[in-house]
Amino acid sequence: MNHKRHTIAIALMLATMLASTLAQAAERHLIRLDSKELHGGPVDWSMMKSSDTHATGTEISSVGFDCKTWARAAVPATVLTNLVRQGVYPEPYFGQNNKLSNNLIPDLANAGREFYTYWFRTEFDVPSEYKGRRIWLEPEGINYRAEVWVNGHLIGNMSGMFNSQSYDITDRVKAG
Repeated sequence: MNHKRHTIAIALMLATMLASTLAQAAERHLIRLDSKELHGGPVDWSMMKSSDTHATGTEISSVGFDCKTWARAAVPATVLTNLVRQGVYPEPYFGQNNKLSNNLIPDLANAGREFYTYWFRTEFDVPSEYKGRRIWLEPEGINYRAEVWVNGHLIGNMSGMFNSQSYDITDRVKAG
């Protein structure tokens, strides 16, 4: 089956991304966008600190963008969870690793929110069964802020604790 490749890129600030889905309106057929990493999902996610790339959201969310130097990411998971999994920081729930005075894990109050602002990116196919239907992207939880991009277009912003929001991406993707 031949599918057209699509890209989603999400700029996350202190983010936890709880399983994103593509949903077909009415019948609610779902395509899970959980990561292969950690969750055994169908897609590979990559992450890069936003200040470490000069690429724009338009570029990052375009099909075929080169992210070979980006770290693999688990989604759903927080930025910190991914950094701990990558060995950048120690496990915060072990001993006193998260104690502020130990200075092992940067605290948001001291590091600033830009320190934990990352791009998360994946590519996916929309099955041909979705032709002629409305297609929605439904991040099931963002903590705390995000810009959501699909195929080179900013489709929305989210903010709030574990916020869920739906975006009609029918005009931004092609099924089949």
